Parts: sequence; structure tokens; C-alpha cells
Amino acid sequence: MAGLAAMANASAASTPEGWTTLTLPGKAATRFTRAEDGSIAIKADNSAAFLFRTVPEDDAMRRFLTWRWRVDAAMAPTDLALKGADDRPLALHVFFPADPDRQSVWQKLAQGLRAKVAGAPFSGKVLTYVWGGTQPNGARLANPYLKSDGMVVVLRSGRTAQGTWLTEKIDFAADFENAFGYRPPKPAYIALSADADDTAGRSMGAVADIRFTDQ
Repeated sequence: MAGLAAMANASAASTPEGWTTLTLPGKAATRFTRAEDGSIAIKADNSAAFLFRTVPEDDAMRRFLTWRWRVDAAMAPTDLALKGADDRPLALHVFFPADPDRQSVWQKLAQGLRAKVAGAPFSGKVLTYVWGGTQPNGARLANPYLKSDGMVVVLRSGRTAQGTWLTEKIDFAADFENAFGYRPPKPAYIALSADADDTAGRSMGAVADIRFTDQ
């Protein structure tokens, strides 16, 4: 995953309504477009970027998140634990606000700087749900860019069959507590991403029907 500290320059070009694209300085931008079937088509070509939106208050009160996604083409699976070598065709991120009472002075400074440089209001913790990588389905690992603040959960390994819609349902509240050891605050943002910049590769996929639910 490209680090949040590298995010900059929000761009509205070709961005689906209600979402914001964040590009990475010095890198080509992954493209996010609204497909005819209503899904968000995601195409990476030696590129990286994030597409994010806020979580409405009603949705933030819920603890489950469901969606459908499909990969049509992908780079060779990479090791998601290695910083700078962690390309993947699809990921969905859930961002949580920082808890000042649980942060050291240095963590507060680091997160404040990260949010300022990013050009986006991200601080706190993040859960990243991935399709891709060499790790098996169900693997959980520290985000290589945010070791104390991020966890990566592999829902579909890079060897998963392509071209078919698959449905996910995650309990992000339980995942947060498992990763960070305390009950989560309400989620603030969700984001989609696709990275192909480390391997100079290409990927194509789509995400649809993102919904927060009570059960």
C-alpha cells in the first residue's frame, strides 16, 4: 500500500459522484470511473491512487460492511508485507479517527504531519481489506507503512480466479479490536485503491454495492 504520507493533490477528474480521488506525487494515477452497471471500475497501469468518501453518521453506527468485487486482470502476486513491493489489484480501506488519549506525543505529531502532507483528513487507524498478494486468504499482517496504526486483511489472495463477482461481508468492529486491542470509534472514511506502481504492472477490476449493515 502506498503510504498515506505520500498522498497529495485531490483530483476530481473522472471521479464517481460523491467520491474524491487522491493521487500520489510523481506517479501515474489509477483510474476510477462509474460503469454502466453502477459499479466503480478501477484500472491501474503502473499507477497508484485512492478513491475515498466520508461515512454517513447512520452508517457509522453499524459494525458490518458488505460489497461485491471482481478482478479481470492483475499483476503477479506480491508480498503485501514488504514496503515498496506490495502491489495489488483491489483494496477497500476503513479509516477510524485518532483517539488522543491512546496516543503518545510522537504519535500525535506523526499523524498530524501525515494528515497535513496527505491533503486528506486521515489520521488514526486503518483496516485494509485486500484482493491480491502472495499471502493466503484470511492472512492478517501489519500495514508495512503504518505498522502501529494499520492492519491488512487478505480476503482474496492473488491466486483467486478472475472474472467473477465475489461478495464480502466483514465485521470491521471485531477486526479493529483484534488488531488494536480496544473497541473502535465510529469509522470516518472508506476508500478504494489499486496499486501497480511497484511492479510496473496492470490491473482491472470493479467494486459494487458497498453497504454498512447491522448484521
